[in-house]
Amino acid sequence: MFVKVFITVLLFITPLFIYSQNSTIKLLTDDNFPPYSYVVDDKIVGYDIDVIREIESRLGLTISVEAVPWNRLLKYIESGQVDGGFSLFKNSERESWAKFTSIPIHRSRFTIFTRKDNQFVFNNLDDLIGKNIGLDRGFLISDEFDELKSNKTISVIESEDASINFKLLENKRIDCYIGNYFTSLYVLNMLDKLDEFSIIKRDLVPSRSAYLVFSKKSKIGNIDALIARITKTLEELEIDGTLERISKKYISN
Repeated sequence: MFVKVFITVLLFITPLFIYSQNSTIKLLTDDNFPPYSYVVDDKIVGYDIDVIREIESRLGLTISVEAVPWNRLLKYIESGQVDGGFSLFKNSERESWAKFTSIPIHRSRFTIFTRKDNQFVFNNLDDLIGKNIGLDRGFLISDEFDELKSNKTISVIESEDASINFKLLENKRIDCYIGNYFTSLYVLNMLDKLDEFSIIKRDLVPSRSAYLVFSKKSKIGNIDALIARITKTLEELEIDGTLERISKKYISN
């Protein structure tokens, strides 16, 4: 019985020993997604970064993280030029080229921002019909929203980041901006414009899970075992309060 248990444990931990001793896991993250991942004085910081470093420490891994523009991140993960990246929403298209952890790194709220002189009532997506909407390039909102966008039922103008979208909103180039709640507040605070825009209280869609993913073309061996251990570690970080501690460092409700 002891031998059987020992062999089972050995098989479970051996892949992680290989990763930690011989391999650097190469991950990409968004270079402009505060407070989750962003660059300050040439250093990548943020909530997601701290979570990844906790995973690295607890599992004895060696992880390199590079911050790049979002569309490049998606392209490099899909092509297998890197092992993976974070944090991605899940959809069928992305699942065709990436493997997702079962537990997310964080959850995103999408909020509608308007000018104070152009507020409107929002109850459902139909209330956006006829409006020019600002959105960060490459962001997924929901299947329903994307369908309206594809059918051109709603008009969407995509820009590189929240700061550009708020400039468009300020100059009346768009009627509203849809963005991550905490990212948007961070940007407005940095621009010293927190009081210049209104927030529609009802979130656009229910909060969405954002995940660490691995390319299906990654050369990492036993990648499913690695993902299982990372998922387990994320669960432990939630249970022992580490995620809450990291959240308080970067995010205010």
